[in-house]
Amino acid sequence: MMLSIRVPDIKILNESCKDKHCECTKPALDVSKDLQKLMLRLKSEFMTRDGKSVDYVQLKKSPLFSQYEQQAKAISNINLITLNENEKIAFFIILDVQLFWKTTAYHIGGHVFSLDDIEHGILRGNRPHPGSKTPPFKDNDPRRSFVVKVFDPRVHFALVCGAKSCPAVQVYTAENLSFALDAATRSFCEQEVKVYEMRKEIHVSQIFQWYCADFGRNDVEAVRWTIPYLSTEKQGVLKHLLYTLEEHGMVDLTYIEYDWKLNAV
Repeated sequence: MMLSIRVPDIKILNESCKDKHCECTKPALDVSKDLQKLMLRLKSEFMTRDGKSVDYVQLKKSPLFSQYEQQAKAISNINLITLNENEKIAFFIILDVQLFWKTTAYHIGGHVFSLDDIEHGILRGNRPHPGSKTPPFKDNDPRRSFVVKVFDPRVHFALVCGAKSCPAVQVYTAENLSFALDAATRSFCEQEVKVYEMRKEIHVSQIFQWYCADFGRNDVEAVRWTIPYLSTEKQGVLKHLLYTLEEHGMVDLTYIEYDWKLNAV
């Protein structure tokens, strides 16, 4: 029997269900699909059309949120091994859509995962947090078996922490995963990559500064990574500015300060 590694001083969001009528033994894929359906309903009722703002007051009072909390208890007994790669990524993205990070966690299939563990350990391929030099999961950590096989940088634009500068909330499934990640990336980059040809300035989200190594070997490569996700007009301007920056300098690359205020309506 593998023992999970506990994270100290955290709040477990889904303590095991003691209700004998609770469907806590459902297959992992069924639980994931149930959570996806609930997220769609929550998004429809309590989020703005663009997914950028949430009515947290009404959300917390709603029967739907109580249903979501009850459904989350079911994940404590699921078997993650039964999920294929896309199903696993979509499942963990849904769980990551929360407000708190190191101070909260889930029981999932006999292990404890903080939301930092989900982002950096699972979805980023066990890469260190920007403020750390060590990966979340050490060599003897049983949770390493659930780490994504191939890291996809687009996942950054699916992760939501409740701040105004975060990407919009979306719902991801195994079937729509690549399409939805692509759409989320295009939406975020179009808004958060700004080019000013006459002023010779490039402004981008601080995500590309904090996670530069996820997108390229240096700042320029990280910004260049965004080009396929921009409008045709913006692509041309950015290519020209990056060429000028590399060949001649005199182009100002600025990171837009992240707005950590709560994305409440």
